[in-house]
Amino acid sequence: MGSFLLNRLLVAIPTLIGISMITFVIIAMAPGDAALAVMGGEQGSGSAIVVQEVRARLGLDQPLPIRYVRWVGQVVQGNLGRSMVDDQPVALTIGVNLGLTLQLTIPAFLIGISLALLFGSLTGFRPYGRFDAVVSFVSMILMATPSFVLALILLYFLAIQVHWFPPGGNKDMFGLEAPTLWNHVKYFVLPVGTLAILTAANVIRYVRDSVIDVRHEDYVRTARAKGLTERVVLTSHVLRNALVPIVTISALHIPALVTGAILIETVFGWGGIGSRVYEAISQRDVPVIMAVTLITGGAVLIANLVADVVYALVDPRIRLN
Repeated sequence: MGSFLLNRLLVAIPTLIGISMITFVIIAMAPGDAALAVMGGEQGSGSAIVVQEVRARLGLDQPLPIRYVRWVGQVVQGNLGRSMVDDQPVALTIGVNLGLTLQLTIPAFLIGISLALLFGSLTGFRPYGRFDAVVSFVSMILMATPSFVLALILLYFLAIQVHWFPPGGNKDMFGLEAPTLWNHVKYFVLPVGTLAILTAANVIRYVRDSVIDVRHEDYVRTARAKGLTERVVLTSHVLRNALVPIVTISALHIPALVTGAILIETVFGWGGIGSRVYEAISQRDVPVIMAVTLITGGAVLIANLVADVVYALVDPRIRLN
């Protein structure tokens, strides 16, 4: 196990370098001038000298390889640089915004996976029935629905029409008079619910198919022959052995939640990492974009590593060498 973890960590280093290089080149090749974007997008008359000064101050006048090497050197020293727009430390900015995003993605992931396990196991244990058809149809519709469309639908009906939940934003969450637990929770319902529904819709079909494959195994028939109840057979024999492929899908969906939160946070005005990335892309704020790319790439690699380790815990027959 120890050698396996070490090898995977060593492989992660060149993988992150490759991801960062590709991202750096794509940003540099994007149309427009980053200096003009930082200045507000208007060059104006007689401002060519000012633009050149801004480019020199930001290091944009240097060749692309030199700029990349300098950025890598800063990252190795634990310095993610400073934002080109507000000159704030990128690590501080990312830390604050990432915390807001995790407040959405962690409960959304837990709720979404729980729903997927519940409905996926029920439909997989009794497939091809009416309940299975309804769940499969609804999940396919949700999978085909863009995240921002679902967010707008929930926002329109549950916030604007019936006024059950606030339409968005988290700035007033802690500024309410005589705050109660519900005053805080209601701000999370729509964004967390949107992410949880999309997570469940994407994972349900994997749970269903895995349960269908396992329920015909010999040890499941043996458990029934022993007189065990259907609930015990489902939870102790079918679902446990069906978890191995589900672990991979669930683990790989964690970083996808962070990237998928970009549109959700924008719709609900949450102010997390998604909103910050949207601003950074529109303003060509290279240090912020690269920092988020590095964090997201690292999250994907860690999710793969966690999935492999959980494999061995779920199924003792699997050995990691």
